Amino acid sequence: MAVVLDLDRVCCGYRDTDLFTDVSLRVAESEVLCLLGPNGVGKSTLLRAVLGSLQLRAGRVRIAGRDVGEWRRRALARTVAHVPQAAAAPFPFTVAEVVLMGRTPHLGVARSPGRADREIAARCLERLGIGHLAHRPYTVTSGGERQLVLVARALAQQPRLLLLDEPASDLDLGNQAMLLRTVRDLAAGGPAVVMISHAPEHAFAVADTAALLDRDGVLRTGTPAEVLTESELTRVYGGPVRVLTGTGPDGSTVRGCVPLL
Repeated sequence: MAVVLDLDRVCCGYRDTDLFTDVSLRVAESEVLCLLGPNGVGKSTLLRAVLGSLQLRAGRVRIAGRDVGEWRRRALARTVAHVPQAAAAPFPFTVAEVVLMGRTPHLGVARSPGRADREIAARCLERLGIGHLAHRPYTVTSGGERQLVLVARALAQQPRLLLLDEPASDLDLGNQAMLLRTVRDLAAGGPAVVMISHAPEHAFAVADTAALLDRDGVLRTGTPAEVLTESELTRVYGGPVRVLTGTGPDGSTVRGCVPLL
């Protein structure tokens, strides 16, 4: 599989503080990487570096073989889609209009979305189970519904690299499962996916690779079973964690995590 995202010894931070100084990882086509770590260690900052919106102090970020700084903004927007933790619409756009905005990078100058663009947006809404919200103002949807709308907008971009910043944080259990299935199925179709999560079970469920960033800025990567052990999770999060193992409906092994009080 071709490498879509390549971070080579990246160093980032704010003012006089380095959050991490030597982060390297690769994500290939059809691969899901789940990035975990305590609050404040720089997970969202790492995504900003990938997007080229934060200047690197050292290292290189390559997307599809090119340094992120070499990309024209429109071309980058056709290649990379980002779902932030939250986004407020300044005007009462409908849900369908917000998702249709994902087609913007594919439109020519002064060109309006056409029938094909609207069909793509509608399919993305249905894929996330929110087609019934199409004509509702985005500003009156719930936090969880807004998160699904933003994911649908990102899917409408048809990117090669999808960056998800805690996409399930406001979702109930049913919608979490639906979102994780969507991520798994989407990656199978080609895009590379980087997903930030505070739930190790999300990595166990859908990730090919887990990346665990600790408070010292050290990133450990490997399969979820290799990286997300009880001892490693306890060390990184500063409290005892138990990894539970069970059997799924199809007989496969499923894992989850709980903190011990």
